[in-house]
Amino acid sequence: MVSTVEQKVEYLNKLLDNNNETAKTMKENLEKLESIITNRIATTASLSPSIGDIGPSQDIDEKYIDLSKENQMLNQVVKDYESTLDIIMNKYRLQTKSMQSEKQNLQLKLENDIFREKSNVQKLMNENKELQEKLNRSINVMREALSASEESENDNDLLIQSLINENNGLKSMLQISQMNDITNLEKDLEIDNQTTIKAGDKTEIKKEIDNKVNNEIIEENENN
Repeated sequence: MVSTVEQKVEYLNKLLDNNNETAKTMKENLEKLESIITNRIATTASLSPSIGDIGPSQDIDEKYIDLSKENQMLNQVVKDYESTLDIIMNKYRLQTKSMQSEKQNLQLKLENDIFREKSNVQKLMNENKELQEKLNRSINVMREALSASEESENDNDLLIQSLINENNGLKSMLQISQMNDITNLEKDLEIDNQTTIKAGDKTEIKKEIDNKVNNEIIEENENN
């Protein structure tokens, strides 16, 4: 769009220059014609018979009439040329004024188009800046979320490790308790029976010990 307006302005400038050249040429031609007419009149006057050369009255009258007619014709030619030149100059002035007005309008339109383009560019730059700020905020939120997720995972890992350690500690305590219970139970059985434990009795004792240990584990889990 801008390129088209510039081309029109350039074309009008060239046309205006051409009209100026045409007017200048016409003015020069008019000056030449006036010079020719002036010279012709001067020549005619110099060729007119002087008083001492006056011949018959009829010859003088005929020459005067011929010169008068020729002068009238020349004057009419000059008037016609001047009238034609006035018409051309008026047309030239109107055309020049129209072209100048069109040139100004095109120049104003070009300036308005440039202003709108600058406004659109500025608007796009502002929108781009706003979008960039939103993008940066989104990135920061995502980073914070990832950081919080990593911290949560670390806390979970610590909690799991703590539970594992606690579980291992409980298992160790249960194992010690089981060993003590087995020892105490064997002692109680030896005291109560005061007899030699046979192979079959040892099996029963082992079952009783296992049952007792299992019951203690169940109670421990329920308490926890």
